[in-house]
Amino acid sequence: MWTIGPNVDGLFGFAALWQVWLLTEVLAVVLYLPTRAFSRYKHSSNKAWIKYF
Repeated sequence: MWTIGPNVDGLFGFAALWQVWLLTEVLAVVLYLPTRAFSRYKHSSNKAWIKYF
C-alpha cells in the first residue's frame, strides 16, 4: 500500500510525523458521524446487549 508508507520490519509505517497527524484528522472526520449515530442508537435502545457496548 503506497499510501501508508515504507515497510518497516514487517509493519507499515509513515515516512514523516505530519502523515500520522493527517491520518488522525482524516479518521476523526470520517468516524465522527457513525460514532454519533451509534451513540444515539445505544441511548435510545432498550436492549441490554446494546448497552454493553
